[in-house]
Amino acid sequence: MQDTASRVARLVVDPVRREEALDRLVRTTLKPEIAGWSPESLSRGGAGLALLCAALDEARPGEGWDARAHEFLAGGLAVAGAPDGPLSLFSGRVGYAAAVWACGRGGTRYQALTDELDAAMLPLMRTVAERLPPGPHYYDVVYGISGWVGYLTVRERTPAVDAVCSAVAAALIRLLSPRGIADLGYLLEPGRPVVDLGLAHGVGGVLAALSLLHRRTPDPDAAAAIRWGAEFLMRHVLDGMWPARVDLDPRPDDGKRSGGGSWCHGDAGVARALYLAGQALDLSWIRDFAVDAARLRCATPVPVPSPNLCHGLAGRWLLTAAFAEDTGDPVFRTAADGHAAELLGRFRPRSPLGYADVEADGRQVDNPGLLKGAAGVALTLLATEGKGVPGWARLLLV
Repeated sequence: MQDTASRVARLVVDPVRREEALDRLVRTTLKPEIAGWSPESLSRGGAGLALLCAALDEARPGEGWDARAHEFLAGGLAVAGAPDGPLSLFSGRVGYAAAVWACGRGGTRYQALTDELDAAMLPLMRTVAERLPPGPHYYDVVYGISGWVGYLTVRERTPAVDAVCSAVAAALIRLLSPRGIADLGYLLEPGRPVVDLGLAHGVGGVLAALSLLHRRTPDPDAAAAIRWGAEFLMRHVLDGMWPARVDLDPRPDDGKRSGGGSWCHGDAGVARALYLAGQALDLSWIRDFAVDAARLRCATPVPVPSPNLCHGLAGRWLLTAAFAEDTGDPVFRTAADGHAAELLGRFRPRSPLGYADVEADGRQVDNPGLLKGAAGVALTLLATEGKGVPGWARLLLV
């Protein structure tokens, strides 16, 4: 696993090969508008590659990966330091700060840079969280404040960090309520408001984020909101599966379920959010519900064409490994081992990056990024040889 991860990493960090892949990606992807590359981005940029290099340096010290991580951080500093840049985890300054923290080995290095980022970002993050308008992108994991939680809860506590956590928790508490849930909604078609249920963009992500904040700092209002959110998700399950979205206005259930085991929209991601809610509230009936749903996904796996973290096999491994670690259930361990073996078997040494993303229509694209690309697959391959779920999994609220 490590050797393959290292081979893939060498492909994505090579500037010529990476630029060639990005040029092809823009021309071939279904979504060229989100195929850009930015030095400070965790999902599609240098911060994500810095995170990969830091993990490789930990697994294989002395091979020069630490120096490469430093280079990628240096390349993103100017953009990350801009006062008007986005604050999102996967395409903004929070993601860059998370990469700095990871490369800093838990705050033992890059302390001056972390302090500088804190001074510039934390007051702004608090203000933003206190004044958010309606709309799912403001609150979700990929673009919004739920995505901040993975970084905020993995780093050291300070009064400024606690203040941001409190502001984020207050916003998420308001969402997980009969009135507030509409702020997560969007129009699927005129007159039809819907809400996403998944971990990346929907109720699952908000629930997971608030659950982690509640475990960090217990709050009775948060507990009530978490329970409401968990019951909301549990009401919409059918035979252990969830739809990708549900209507906010009452209408007959069409019976369609996502049936997937992916991180972003799939059942496994929703089940993981429910499990975190059960942990936060110490309610076994919520945890058991989540475990049963996740176990069903192991028993009836749906093929996952893409290898990536977002909607692919790497994300499925991460979620399954997390359930295996938390429950000790051999069903999850066996399934996780199978996913790891399959992921390794999909390596194509003659392809440009070793792994290609498979998009919704089946087309294969070369993506060097972390969330949807080869860098994330390499990071996952490294983790499959570890003793437990990797620390970076918290950034995905796993």
